[in-house]
Order: sequence, then C-alpha cells, then structure tokens
Amino acid sequence: MGKWSNQINGRGNWSFTKYIYDNLYNFQWINRENNEIEDNLILTKSISLERVEQYIYFKDIFKGEYFSKLLEIPEALEELKIHMPEGYKTKEDIIDVINSRALNPNLKALDMSLPTHLNFVLISLNLPPHEGEVNDPMEYIVDALEKKYTKEENN
Repeated sequence: MGKWSNQINGRGNWSFTKYIYDNLYNFQWINRENNEIEDNLILTKSISLERVEQYIYFKDIFKGEYFSKLLEIPEALEELKIHMPEGYKTKEDIIDVINSRALNPNLKALDMSLPTHLNFVLISLNLPPHEGEVNDPMEYIVDALEKKYTKEENN
C-alpha cells in the first residue's frame, strides 16, 4: 500500500492511497478545520470512478453543538439527566460528558456493533424490528424514530 498526501491552500489535504493487491486507488479530501473526510473517491483498475457513501456515526451526532439545542427542550433534558453519571445533572455537565474524550471509544464500539445488533437497538427504542438488508443502520434508526414521532404528533 502506498500513500501520498498534499496540503492545498491551508484548507485541507488530498490524500491518495494505492492498494496494490486490490488494484484500487483511494482519493480523500480531508478538511483541515475539523479533520474529517469530506470527499471520498475510489478509482478501480478499470478506471471507473465511484463516490463512497459517508455513513452517519454516533460520534457525528454526539457533539456539543447538537446537544446544546436538544437541552433547550425540558423533556429531553430530564430524560438525559436520568442516564448521566452521579453528580452530572446540569446542562453544562451533560455537554462536558458528551464532549469528553472518554466517550469516543464507547461510541466507536456502538457504531461497530450497530449493524449486527440493529434489531436489539430498535426494540429497545420501542420501534419495530427491520426486515431485510439495511445499508446504513444509523440512518434507518433516525428515519424510524422520525416516522414514529411524526405519527404520534398527528394522532
């Protein structure tokens, strides 16, 4: 595997990786401000170009900016307080826990287990289990929750 990276205009990096055995070439644009991959392209030996889908991960959702908006809803704040460690009950405490580095390995483990344990997560959220194949489990959960609460609001 060969790797090359080049910084462009201080805004980010193009990263190029050649996977020798698979005859694949991977181009990635990495935003320098947040160090996240914004564009991910794969070039195959047959010179076909395809865009790789970016899945939704728990670490993307568990950010202080999203939680600060969520914590403005009194019911959401009370629900989150129930699940917080002892002594972490204020809005600021919850945001500190969400932003802590200690949470990242747990979120990564949850992301990795989600495809194989999707039905368990759905059932624990009082959602019906899925049937068939799911391409992006997190997107499926978000859509299912949205349908559930939209349906409840309309009743």
